[in-house]
Amino acid sequence: MARQKWNVDFHMANLFEADRNRENGARIGYVMHPHCWLLVDRFLGHRVVKQNLRAFTQAIEMYWRAHRTLWMPDLIHETDEYPCYENAAPWIKQNYPTYAAGTFDRTHMSLSPLIIRDIQTLIAVATQEHEKTLGHAMKLHSIVADIPVEIIMMITDTIYQSRPPCHERILDTRNVLEAFQWKLPDSYWQMRCNPNLVFEVQDIIKAGTQIDWAYFCLGLHELLLQEDWYCNSGLYFRGRILYLIECIRGSLSNTI
Repeated sequence: MARQKWNVDFHMANLFEADRNRENGARIGYVMHPHCWLLVDRFLGHRVVKQNLRAFTQAIEMYWRAHRTLWMPDLIHETDEYPCYENAAPWIKQNYPTYAAGTFDRTHMSLSPLIIRDIQTLIAVATQEHEKTLGHAMKLHSIVADIPVEIIMMITDTIYQSRPPCHERILDTRNVLEAFQWKLPDSYWQMRCNPNLVFEVQDIIKAGTQIDWAYFCLGLHELLLQEDWYCNSGLYFRGRILYLIECIRGSLSNTI
């Protein structure tokens, strides 16, 4: 039996200038990182794209030609050439400390935006913490322990809003919750994790996995305090890709 050939020779499409290869009748292809393709599959659907491949590629071309300034930097880039945090989403800026300007002169090397290792590790530890809590549950009998959950939320919000992003506010929150044995609804912590960006939150809920949500949320905020983590982890590029997918989805819906 003849061996099936899976590789096809092609010229990469030129999105911004006259495409001489296309004009000369050469085979044109569109290059996409594997993790970007998997994100497209998750948020658009492989079947939809496959059935409307021509419309999909046209939507990509139309979008990039209209938004050249949004063209992504390389996964490996110098921070002084591309200030990632200046382009960060509001949620990131709310949980990321301001560093001195002189510190932004390093190289960022982004990992996969699809599977972020530190978040996966955090999920595993938060699962263990939930199991520990079940095994060592102890009820504190006091007026402080029985105040309405709305008041607990207000106190927790005040702790967070009283100072800029720092380890101290995370530690203060943990200490207050532990000292008074307060427990907030899981939904409170889930919304603090920006589940649209950190879609692992949605996956955990869908799978019915029991984790310590307070531990996960505060642990995620601790990761964001690390000066280079947001970009190097892949979370920054995930946010950009998801934004672009939504934009392309709009163009695609007008085409099919």
